[in-house]
Amino acid sequence: MAYRAPFGVLGKYMPKRYRDIAGDGGSNVAGQVAEQIARLRTRMAGVKRTLAVMSGKGGVGKSTITTNLAMFFAMQGWRVGVVDADINGPSLATMFGVRGHQLRLDTNGVLPAIGPLGVQLMSMDLFLAEDKTPVVWNGPSAETFLWRGTMEMHTLREFLSDVQWGALDILLLDLPPGAERVSTIRDLLPDLHGTVVVTIPSAVSHLVVLKSITLARDLLHTPVLGLVENMTS
Repeated sequence: MAYRAPFGVLGKYMPKRYRDIAGDGGSNVAGQVAEQIARLRTRMAGVKRTLAVMSGKGGVGKSTITTNLAMFFAMQGWRVGVVDADINGPSLATMFGVRGHQLRLDTNGVLPAIGPLGVQLMSMDLFLAEDKTPVVWNGPSAETFLWRGTMEMHTLREFLSDVQWGALDILLLDLPPGAERVSTIRDLLPDLHGTVVVTIPSAVSHLVVLKSITLARDLLHTPVLGLVENMTS
C-alpha cells in the first residue's frame, strides 16, 4: 500500500513506496501483536486443558462432535469453553442455540455467549446479521473477498486473547477443514494438550484424515487423543 506525501512548494504529490518508509512507519504492528500474545498467555493461564477437534476433510461432522464433547464435559460438572475456529463457515452458535446473542464488552474484554449448561462460546457467527451473510472483508479498493490466511489467524488470536474465558477445565477448538489448520492453532497455543480427529467411513476421507494425523502427531508432536468415525451405521 502507498500513501501520498507533500512534495515541493507547488503542492504536488508523489507516491511513497513501502521501502521508502523507515521501520514500520510508526504503526507499531509488532508491538501490538506482542501485547496481544501476552494477553493470550494471561487468558490461557486459567485454562487447564486445550483440545482441538480436527479433520483434513470437510463435511465429516467436526462441529457436531465438538458440540457433543462440550455438552458431555459440562454434564460432568466441568467449566467448558468453545472456540469456533471456522471463520468462513461458522456454525456453533446455531448448534448451541445462541445465534443472535448480543456480545458485551467491558474493560476486561468481550464476554462470551453462554450456551446450555453454562458452556461459553465465541464464534464469528455471532457477528453475522443473517444466515446467508458471508464473512467478507472490504478492502481499500472496491474488491471484497473471503477472510483467509493471516486475517483468519489474527481473528483467532483475538478470540483467545480478548475474550473473558476465566477459569476453565477445558477449552475446545472446532477447526475448519484442512490439515494445516492444526499448525495455526499450535502457533497460537504451543501447549495444546491434544487433538480429536474426525472422519467418515469412506476411502477418500480416510486418506485425507491420515495426512492430518501424521501432521499432528509426527511433525507437530501434538498427541492424537482419539479418532471418531462419524456417520457409521
